[in-house]
Amino acid sequence: LQQLMAMADAGQESTLLVGDSMVDVETARNAGVAMCIVQYGFGHARGDLHLRGDEWVAETGADVGHVIRQWSTGAVTGA
Repeated sequence: LQQLMAMADAGQESTLLVGDSMVDVETARNAGVAMCIVQYGFGHARGDLHLRGDEWVAETGADVGHVIRQWSTGAVTGA
């Protein structure tokens, strides 16, 4: 993720990772970027997610759009 961010000249504050597994959550945490976990991907079915209060959750594709809009306006979390 950090290599992709460097290639895009994107900083932590301008990066939102959307994923479906704890691997994705850990990747976002390690990179220090915002995280949106989707509940409809294959990774979500692999086990429990251990989320913090500052990570977004999207149940549908439309919810991802809502999260992106909220995140881009500076909202801290989807809660």
